Amino acid sequence: LQSADLPEPLIVFVEVDEPTLDLRTFAPDVILVTCEHLYRSPSLLGHLVLQNPEVPLILLTDSEHFEAACALAEPYAALTFDYQHHDGKILRQLIHFALRHNDRSSAVRILSEQENLLQNLVNHNADGILVIDHEGIIRFANPAAAALFERPLARLLGMPFGYPLVLGQMTELDIMTQSGSERIAEMRVVQTLWQGRSAYLATLRDVTERIQAQRYLQQRLALESLLATISAQFVSLPIAEVDERIAHALETLGNFIGADRAMLLNFTLPPSPLTITHLWEAPHIVGRFPDVPLEAPYHFYKEVFERQEVLIIPEVQRLPEDHVVRSFLTARGVRTLMAIAMRDQGTLRGCLIFSAVSQARPWHYEDAALLAIAADVFASALRRAEINRTLRESEARLRFAVSNAPIALFTFDSEGVVNFMEGSLLDAHFAELRQWRGYSALGDVFIGAALARVLQGEKQTVVIRPNPTSVLEIRLMPLQDENGQIIGGIGISIDVTERQRAQEAEVQRSAVLKILAEASIALTSSLETERVLETILEYAERLVPCDGSTVILFDLGKGYVSMARGRSSHVTRERWKTLFERVDVRAKIEYIRRTNRAELIPNTDEAPHWIPIEGTEWIKSYIGLPIEIEGQVVGLLNFDSATPNFFTQEHVERLQTLVGYAAIALQNARLYSTIQQNAKDLERHVRRRTLELEAERARLRAILDAIEEGVIFFEMQDIWRATYTNPAFHRLFGYAESEIVGRSVQELAASWPMSESQVSIEQIGQILEREGYWQGEVRSARRDGSRFEAKVAASKVTDLRGRFVGTVILVRDISAEKRLQAQKDRFIANAAHELRTPLTNLKMRLYLLRRQPEAADDHLRVLEQVTRRMQALVEDLLDITRFERGMIALNREQLCLQELIEEVIHVQRPHFEQKQVALHSALAEEALYILADAERLTQVFTNLLVNALNYTQEQGQVLVRLTREAEQAVVDVQDNGIGIDAESLKHVFEPFFRTHLGTQRGTGLGLTIAQEIVQAHGGTIEAFSQVGHGTTMRVRLPLVQQAHTAI
Repeated sequence: LQSADLPEPLIVFVEVDEPTLDLRTFAPDVILVTCEHLYRSPSLLGHLVLQNPEVPLILLTDSEHFEAACALAEPYAALTFDYQHHDGKILRQLIHFALRHNDRSSAVRILSEQENLLQNLVNHNADGILVIDHEGIIRFANPAAAALFERPLARLLGMPFGYPLVLGQMTELDIMTQSGSERIAEMRVVQTLWQGRSAYLATLRDVTERIQAQRYLQQRLALESLLATISAQFVSLPIAEVDERIAHALETLGNFIGADRAMLLNFTLPPSPLTITHLWEAPHIVGRFPDVPLEAPYHFYKEVFERQEVLIIPEVQRLPEDHVVRSFLTARGVRTLMAIAMRDQGTLRGCLIFSAVSQARPWHYEDAALLAIAADVFASALRRAEINRTLRESEARLRFAVSNAPIALFTFDSEGVVNFMEGSLLDAHFAELRQWRGYSALGDVFIGAALARVLQGEKQTVVIRPNPTSVLEIRLMPLQDENGQIIGGIGISIDVTERQRAQEAEVQRSAVLKILAEASIALTSSLETERVLETILEYAERLVPCDGSTVILFDLGKGYVSMARGRSSHVTRERWKTLFERVDVRAKIEYIRRTNRAELIPNTDEAPHWIPIEGTEWIKSYIGLPIEIEGQVVGLLNFDSATPNFFTQEHVERLQTLVGYAAIALQNARLYSTIQQNAKDLERHVRRRTLELEAERARLRAILDAIEEGVIFFEMQDIWRATYTNPAFHRLFGYAESEIVGRSVQELAASWPMSESQVSIEQIGQILEREGYWQGEVRSARRDGSRFEAKVAASKVTDLRGRFVGTVILVRDISAEKRLQAQKDRFIANAAHELRTPLTNLKMRLYLLRRQPEAADDHLRVLEQVTRRMQALVEDLLDITRFERGMIALNREQLCLQELIEEVIHVQRPHFEQKQVALHSALAEEALYILADAERLTQVFTNLLVNALNYTQEQGQVLVRLTREAEQAVVDVQDNGIGIDAESLKHVFEPFFRTHLGTQRGTGLGLTIAQEIVQAHGGTIEAFSQVGHGTTMRVRLPLVQQAHTAI
């Protein structure tokens, strides 16, 4: 610098370690910074740029740190100069260049640009920037500072800063944000001017993650060091100190990670599946929490560690209420839990558990991964201790066994030479085995081959008989050196004579018990006597081999062979009969019952009371066992052998158990036979009675299903509920059975409301309770909302004790009856009215005939007209009555419908022409045939044409149309007359009904008769009309083929 030809006052040296560094007082043109200062203060460049944004920066560095200096200079657009590698002239040129271009006028000119640049730099700076006055109030903050404090920028301004301000030093701040999270920031404070007054400029950098990472790394390194120390302590640790050292390690680790409890759980120690082997608790929680059963966490930990190595529960209280371990951990005060699996050679042995009680701990899986080292160390130490303990116990047991047990222990080398042999067994029974000592046993006839295989690495067990009365078991195992080479073997000899005998007896006894068990099952699986007897002999021969066997049953003092096998089955019935004739069966039965024991004859040739019969001379040994049921001897089980002295008392004992099973099976068979017979009788009786009840029920059901009245039955359960309805009831109300049955009477009553003037459901119930019967008429409602008149009859149902248990209700729809009654009343009134008018005319004309004899012809003509009209009216009334009663027989014949209609049109056409009404026809071209009464159909179409003529004005038109629709003929009689209103159209087919729109008066029976005739032909008739536009009467009749003949 001195050689740069610069004036002395322009060169200023500043140490950055001064309390405050403010270069603005020097108004520098160029700032040169050595990198050594930047390493001590990394934020120096930012500080210099913020104070002197217009001054160029040059970083001076050596070649070794050049790359690092470039990285530091790049964010601030600073120049980097390697003073070791480049000539100093270049530095002088850089300084002169800066001096020439950094005059005062240039600074004023670019001031606004620099200010904008500075504003952008502040607002977009990742570090927080605060301006704080001397009262500690925040006067300026950039967005990064607002984000750091998690407060809106407007609210941050004017707030007290609240942290100490240390000039020229980097300090760390622990900031508690508004959300409650903790942040760490590095703060550097310098003095500045704010609005002409002295203030502090604080730069805050969020270093939370870095500081936490550093702290965590430091803690992790410390934990690794601690684990290394613990591991080293267990390397050469004496077995006796393992438990003490584990307890100390648990305390050390627990204190280090902030745990309040540490423990080792063992999953393999009996009797409990989960045992706490080592436990450490912090002094402040010792004795505070009760012991709780460990069964629940055992299954939980077992299931978890089958899938993973580490379990961390950060917050126990956040576990679901029904979680399997929440109640267990809560009872022990646990807030945070960390569990690590302990495995021994891949097998899960237990787990290492740390728990926090005082407060929740932020333990990580990385911590658990390190602590897994401790778990492995503990598992290895415990395994070594367990192995050592097992070896000591085994050694003690071996010493005791060798010295006290009846065994002989010997060892042999790789040549098979027995070099050691000792044991009480040698002294007691097998002293002759001492001959092996000092000699190779490879050639021994007893153990030589097995010894050779042991020297090849196999284990062998040899059973020998050194003398006729003894059995010896020798177990041979190879011995290996530390390199795994076989150096010999060891043999253990055990006297198993009694065990061998017991095993043989046990095998035989097990075989007998197995046969007896199978026999028990087989005998109880069948209840047929013949099958039971066959099973008895089959299993008896498996228990005691024999040449023949029989079952003799006693009945009414006589015996008979019911089943025989083997050679005994060859004896004919006649020979058995001879034997029974020679033996007093009753006396034999009494002898057997009195003695109640089996008869054993080892040798029949030496038995004086033995009675041979022809064909049984081969029997030389015999056993007979009585079969007793409820104190009575009912049979005898016999076993025969052709070998003298074959049967023994042991055979008898075997068979006695089987005979007991046989007695039970025979009793069951007899009971089954009796029960089966009783069941058949009962079944016949039940079937007969059931058929009677079903027939009675079917008749009652048919009656209820066939009647037109609806029937519903209410039964008292918890309340009165419907339990039965017949089909007519569902048709009447429109409800399905499932919608009625099971509902209460109150629910159903709400669905069928009655008018206020009628009796209520409560009143009906009172009448039934008092009188037992009620009937009346109600107006009810169907499911679709339509109303109808019903006649209801309710009867009280009682049980055999006279208690009120139900109510049966009959409901009949009387709407049609009421309508029919009204129709009849109207019919009678109309008929009387229609007859009264001509009768009045008759009386008038008869009166005039007497008064005016000279006008007799006119009066007689009127009398004839009135008489014909009365006759027609009476005929119409009679026709209606006959049709309703079905008393009119139709003379059906095959007719061509076109011909019949044309004939009617031809007859009526003059009347239409007289009234000046046009009559047209449009008949189908295809000939349509029907089976009909021609006279009656002519009456129908004539009536329809006459009605059309009567209700059509002059110059009107009437059209007769015939068409075919499927298998029906359709006849339309259409006019353009005055029409019929909608209300009157509903009643046009009722007797005596006449619309008030017409001027013509008839009897009002024509359409009624027409409808009856059409329906009698299997057809329909309909009316369509609109006032002022005319009426259409449509008749549909079924068609037939032309080939039909008249009926």
